[in-house]
Amino acid sequence: MKTALEQTWFGRRTAGADSFQESGRGSNPKSIFNDLVQDAKYEYGSGGYTGTLAEKGGAGFKIMSQTPMSSQAAREFIADTIDRADKWGPAFAIPYGREKVMGSKEYTVRVQAKNRRSAQQAGKEAITAKGRVRQGAQVQVVKMSIEMTRPGGTAKTGFVAAKEIWFESKGGQHGTRKEALAAANKVMTEDSSYDVGDTILIHRHEFLGYVKKEEDATRLATWTVTGTRQQVAVGKIEGWIFYGLASS
Repeated sequence: MKTALEQTWFGRRTAGADSFQESGRGSNPKSIFNDLVQDAKYEYGSGGYTGTLAEKGGAGFKIMSQTPMSSQAAREFIADTIDRADKWGPAFAIPYGREKVMGSKEYTVRVQAKNRRSAQQAGKEAITAKGRVRQGAQVQVVKMSIEMTRPGGTAKTGFVAAKEIWFESKGGQHGTRKEALAAANKVMTEDSSYDVGDTILIHRHEFLGYVKKEEDATRLATWTVTGTRQQVAVGKIEGWIFYGLASS
C-alpha cells in the first residue's frame, strides 16, 4: 500500500528519464535504500532504463537534509529540488517524522504579483509570517485558494517582422515548392499502397514574424490568497524518502 507521501506525488518526464519516489520506514537510510532498490529491480527488472529506483543501485544516494520533515514540508522540498537531479547521478534522500498539529488558523492576505504562481508564493510567505512560532514547531500553509481581485496593467509588446516560407508534403518539410513536389512524387511512385485517384497534399507555410514582450506592466495584479497556517511538531526520524530522475 502506498504511503500518504507517495499518494500525493506527481511524477514528471524529461528527455530519456522519469521521476521516481520511494519511501521506507526506519532510521538507517543505507539499509532502506538497498531494500528499496532490490524491490524495484524485482518489480521492474534489472535490464536498465526502467525510470525507477532500480537504476540507482550503482549511483547510490545523496542526503539532502538531516532534519525530519512533515509530509507537507517533504512535498514542497521535493518540488523545489527535483530539478537538480541527474538521471545518471545519485538518488536524493530526505527524512520524515511523525507529525502532530499544534495549532491551526486560517488567514486571508492580499498580495500583488504578475501571475498566479507568484501570487501563491507571495501569499504563502505572508501567511507563514503571521503570528509567533511555537518552540520546536514547523510552520506550513495548507488548503490555499487564490483569486485575482484586480487585474494588472497591460504589458508593452511589439511586432518583429521575420518573413520565411517553407513547404510541407508527405516527405517532410522543404525549402522550395520544387523540392516538395519532387518528394511527393517520389513517395507516390515508390509506395505501392497508393491507388489511382489517391492524393498527397502539399502545404505552403508562411512565417510572418513574432510578437515580442518589450516591457512588463507597470501595475501588478492584486490577488486575494486564503490559507490555513499550521504549526506542526515533527518527531524523530520515522523513515526516509528517496526521489529523483532515472534513465528510461
